[in-house]
Amino acid sequence: MATRLPAQTGEPGSAMPVDVRSDPEVTGPGQPVRLTGSTPAIGGILRVKLTIEPPEGAPSSVTAVVDPSGSYTVTFSATKATGTYQVLAVAPDGRGSATTTFRVFNPASAADDFVDAAEGLVNAATSATGVAGELVATIPPSPAQLDVLDSIAALKGVLVTLQGKVAQLKTFVEQVQAVTTRYPDAGPSFAPMFSRLENWAGLSRAETARINEQLLASKAAGVKCEQIDRVTESLKLVSAALNFFQRGAPREVTRAIGVSFANDAALDRLVKEYTPPKLKDDAGYAFVVGQTFKLMPGFESGISISAATAFALAFDLAGFASQSLFGKYCEKFEGPVTATMHAEFMKNGLRWWVYDVAIEGRLVLRYAKNDQPGEATRVNGELIGTATGFQMQENAAEVLFPDVMVGKQVVYRRLVTPVGMPYYDVEGKIAASSGPNSFRIPVEGDLLGTRLVLRVSAATYDFDGAVARGMYAIAGPRTLGIPLFTNFTLPYKGAHWIFTHTLVSDAGVGELPVRIDRAAKTMTIDLTAEQDRPGPNNTAHYTLRLKACNPGC
Repeated sequence: MATRLPAQTGEPGSAMPVDVRSDPEVTGPGQPVRLTGSTPAIGGILRVKLTIEPPEGAPSSVTAVVDPSGSYTVTFSATKATGTYQVLAVAPDGRGSATTTFRVFNPASAADDFVDAAEGLVNAATSATGVAGELVATIPPSPAQLDVLDSIAALKGVLVTLQGKVAQLKTFVEQVQAVTTRYPDAGPSFAPMFSRLENWAGLSRAETARINEQLLASKAAGVKCEQIDRVTESLKLVSAALNFFQRGAPREVTRAIGVSFANDAALDRLVKEYTPPKLKDDAGYAFVVGQTFKLMPGFESGISISAATAFALAFDLAGFASQSLFGKYCEKFEGPVTATMHAEFMKNGLRWWVYDVAIEGRLVLRYAKNDQPGEATRVNGELIGTATGFQMQENAAEVLFPDVMVGKQVVYRRLVTPVGMPYYDVEGKIAASSGPNSFRIPVEGDLLGTRLVLRVSAATYDFDGAVARGMYAIAGPRTLGIPLFTNFTLPYKGAHWIFTHTLVSDAGVGELPVRIDRAAKTMTIDLTAEQDRPGPNNTAHYTLRLKACNPGC
């Protein structure tokens, strides 16, 4: 393992580091935004100055006090103008700075954005169903193939019904929007509702884009067994889209309104809650709002039932397609895999950098049935999963820059590592491998008797760009007691590196034993590996646990 020094680390400078972020990133007019961040907590009472420039009009300034941990928070409420707000945070020393933005949406478009996002999810589910149908149509005709095609046709019909139900959702949110247009004084009362809808719309658009992107991968499937496996994955994408829709579109409206009512008394309370003081004696306003809210129970029930029906059908169909089609033509090894890497770096006998990475996922290997006995069977598949944990310790300043540190010491140190995510495989391999620290590594090989020769290809995507971000404050007699500040990053190795140092050799090829149990009619690859890889001024310790079975385990 070659030493990789943090080239990004520079000699200390004099500007005090600071960062800033907004929460939420999208909000409604008049709604508060929290501006938070961090800066070194050195000295007495420290303050960060924030200047907020609106889309139009003069900038505003607020000041936030830094707590002993180095964090600060301030609430900004002057958000009447719609558009993008620019935020500038200036560190307590007046030199360091950072920027961020947040957006105030236009309530007149919030309803349309919400409905468009809901329609986008249903359309994504419809597209995924279509891709599954196209893939099934290329499989040789059989009773199982015809049954799956019939079920896909039924699923398409349910999705058409769901699209009609979304039209009811559109009617409701458009009427709410019309209320605020007719009665502008009611705008602040409905602003929290529109904020929830707009934020859900943003999440929904991201989910729709992810699903559509993964559909392209399904269409690009190659060999027959991979192609059939993609049918199941496409149907799981249908489930993913509908699950997100169920948890959002119909329920988000009722959550945004903040009440579920079943009688006139509850409706009266709701109308009063959404009546501003200026309109409390306006009978016309009360009537319009009441009639609008009466639409809610009907459309919520109708959409929820249709979405739940489509979700259940897609979920069951994915399992049926896997059993009836894949099982007819193909075999599959599949099972969990976990691995870790512990690395230590030295200079002049001193340890200056230590990190750990943990990953979790699955190995999937597909191969065709009925290959000639005695001949090698070609297999292909992938290692997919995510990094579940990152840890790091460092002492870079003292070890790497001893000349710079003469007469000084680190008086403030902060190291932020990436966030690991649990591996989640319920909605399929495609959906499971879409997080920021996920990986997908194609593999292929040859199965001959009780031996599997496996070759690891270049990663389709990996987390090898993950870094820990550090911050120092350095002071001492040489600095006249004035802190000097610096930022730096330290990298992590990705999943491909870990697997090529455990599962296979450095050349990307490995041989795995296959245990065959004739009585149980199972084949199992069961491997536990642990090894050290020392290098110049560094060492790495790797562990691997893999168990893949046919049938799956």
